[in-house]
Amino acid sequence: MTALCTNTYMLHQDISSTAGAPSPRAAHSCDVIGQVLVVFGGWSGKRPVGDAYAFHTVKRRWLRLNLCVEEASVTMPGSSKKHTRFTAASLTRNNHAAAVYGGELFVHGGHDGNAWLMDMFAFDVSTVNDAFDTTDPLEAVDVQVRYIACGGKVPSKRANHTLTRVDDRFYSFGGYDGNQCFNDLECFDPISSSWTRLSKPNGKKPHPRSGHVMVTDGKMLYMSGGYAGRAHYDDIYSYNIATHTWTRIDYSGDLYPPAVRGHSACVMNHEIYVFGGYNGDSNFNTLFVFNPRSCAWRRQPVTSYMDPISRRQHSTLMQVNGVMYVFGGYNGREWLNDLHTMEYRSECTRSFDPILSVLADNIGRQLDNPKYSDVAVSVAGKDIAAHKVILCASSKYFDDILSQEDPPEVIELCGWSLDAVMKMLEFIYSSRIRDFHSHTHFKLCEIMGLADACALGTLKDMCQEVLSRKMDIDNVCYMLKYAKLYNAELLRQNCFNFIGEHASDVMRTSAFEELSSVPSLVMELAKLSVKN
Repeated sequence: MTALCTNTYMLHQDISSTAGAPSPRAAHSCDVIGQVLVVFGGWSGKRPVGDAYAFHTVKRRWLRLNLCVEEASVTMPGSSKKHTRFTAASLTRNNHAAAVYGGELFVHGGHDGNAWLMDMFAFDVSTVNDAFDTTDPLEAVDVQVRYIACGGKVPSKRANHTLTRVDDRFYSFGGYDGNQCFNDLECFDPISSSWTRLSKPNGKKPHPRSGHVMVTDGKMLYMSGGYAGRAHYDDIYSYNIATHTWTRIDYSGDLYPPAVRGHSACVMNHEIYVFGGYNGDSNFNTLFVFNPRSCAWRRQPVTSYMDPISRRQHSTLMQVNGVMYVFGGYNGREWLNDLHTMEYRSECTRSFDPILSVLADNIGRQLDNPKYSDVAVSVAGKDIAAHKVILCASSKYFDDILSQEDPPEVIELCGWSLDAVMKMLEFIYSSRIRDFHSHTHFKLCEIMGLADACALGTLKDMCQEVLSRKMDIDNVCYMLKYAKLYNAELLRQNCFNFIGEHASDVMRTSAFEELSSVPSLVMELAKLSVKN
């Protein structure tokens, strides 16, 4: 027996072609504000940088943030000078730590190319999401930056530490000051701008380190990896905030990440995802997942229909609405500014028991095999050897043609490309299409049209599902036009929903103007705008 099933896998896509990206860098920070990623600072390969950029994960656009510093004469912690001028130049740094609270991005410590730092400032990112609706892509958005005069027991100078927000507190761990690594845990209150050292914890503290990762599930902090001196760590610790307790987690199994520094991590679906890193000899591009409930690691395979994400260190890994984003880093040869996504996808295919799977493969090999062929499908001047019984069993369209009193020896499919017809026949013969998700929306729309014309409902549904996942501001109008043409109701409705949510951006595209050739769609869009 065969049945439709869902095959879930992790898919990688390279979306680096988006215009307006930051310059190449590593050791930067990347934080999430609503639907937007905010990248700040980093190391360019020659010098530290102090600029900031925002990327809208739905609109797939970059905007440069113009950091407007409230200049002031301040007393910098750890400075030998009584007063120091806080200016735009004070922002430049790499290997700093950052976190978001109350619509502001707080930045702490790092290294400015000459000195280790312990200062803190914040810039207002509360309006960044809305700025994408009102700002031209070539313009910058003004963002106010203020110096934070910290009180309490301020942490000493350091870089390569972490800053993790839980509720209304930031937790900083570890780091390096040029002489030593740290293993102290500090707590910062962004409301009172006060630091507290969480001394004398229960349990055994982790070894001093830098270049580690720390994430939270909202109740616990999880810290993994890093290095000190020549030692790289592959351990993982939890810190219970409520009980002030460190615990080294004894994970099960033989599969776990290499001991690295400069890796990146995020939490998604109650699991911890760890990517990349450097062990002193090699960079990595592996993705490991830790399940805190089972205390087990697994290596997550990543499907890529293009070049995989290159091995790298000091990149960032963030998660927005179930999609992980990797930006920048260093691959051992060059500094990067590429942007990648990784997300779980569900592929609608036919499932077989093992015996029928072998049978489907054997039948699939008969496509375009002249031996035993009793009919041909002709497209673009090429005759494809086929078999009546297979075509008729899958498609009423072919069954009607071949059931005629004098059926043709060659069935002509006019107006379609050879590649699309071969994909359709591959599905008829084997119930699957190789690399189905790798095809462009142009090709998938054509395959959907063929499926509609040849009465292949399952293939048509598969095309609609994949196209709906590929939908973005630039291609939604094209999809809508062909959803209307090929009676693809699911895709049509998804297009209308998407346009309703992103009307201002879609209306700026050239494809939107081309919809005027379909008056009925123009009327439906007009009704949609009235409802909204």
